[in-house]
Amino acid sequence: MALRIALIGDLHYPGMLNESADNLSVRDTFYTELLHNFFMEDADLHVSVGDVTHKGNSEEWKGIERIVQKYPGRTFRFVLGNHDVLDQSKHVTLEALELPRYFVEETRDARLIYLDTTRDMSPDNWGGFVDEEQLKWLQTLPRQVDKPTLVFAHHPIHNTTAKSELPMMNVENSQGVVHELDKIAAQIIYMNGHNHIQSIAKHPSLSQWDFVQTASVVSSPCFRVLEVTPTSVAVTTKHLATPTFQKRAAAVREIVSDYWHDETAPGGKGDQSIIIDRKQFKKASSES
Repeated sequence: MALRIALIGDLHYPGMLNESADNLSVRDTFYTELLHNFFMEDADLHVSVGDVTHKGNSEEWKGIERIVQKYPGRTFRFVLGNHDVLDQSKHVTLEALELPRYFVEETRDARLIYLDTTRDMSPDNWGGFVDEEQLKWLQTLPRQVDKPTLVFAHHPIHNTTAKSELPMMNVENSQGVVHELDKIAAQIIYMNGHNHIQSIAKHPSLSQWDFVQTASVVSSPCFRVLEVTPTSVAVTTKHLATPTFQKRAAAVREIVSDYWHDETAPGGKGDQSIIIDRKQFKKASSES
């Protein structure tokens, strides 16, 4: 048996309470079909790497909830993105959704760590930061050497995936985060969104790290599938880039005027898939 995870990038679901019926139709048509494709993917977990909403208000969360509730057999997880904490504090949002801010899941095939990299209600600084509370929490986790550790966070580690070298396009205290994670895992696959561009990268100095950045669906309609087997971790991309989907995504970009679109969002050939041999994990653990 393999652990299968469907992974989706920034959704930026907009509320638009006062918008026209035409704009609401554009939104509902795009997100309903997009998330139907996502949730129909057979997986043990369906995970969003943040910016689930565009402003983070209750109207937008209710809109997402209405769609997710159509798929009661699916287990949906997400981490907060900077847009999810713009209109109301993360405490209010998480309390309403009855969700933790950060947590760990242990499965037979992998350890899953979910981090909060957001600044609360900070429209002028959209960069990432992992607070001291989470860093101390990571220090309490035992070192994992028998299976890979999958980390889900909104912001990328600095100087890894596409655009992560730019200001506010990474975790500000990346070095500290890498230090703490590296102490508790022999092999790490770090998954993020935020930069809206499909990208896969290696860490410049740590060979046991791999980085998977997933594009915003509003710029490049797609999602990823991770499959963890006894021998490998395979990451693939499911593209929804039909002319119809592309047209609907462009229509959403028009009605969400402050959405940041990047023409390079689809990434290159090497950004779509990767197979990581789990023999590396055994080697890393034996050398630690």
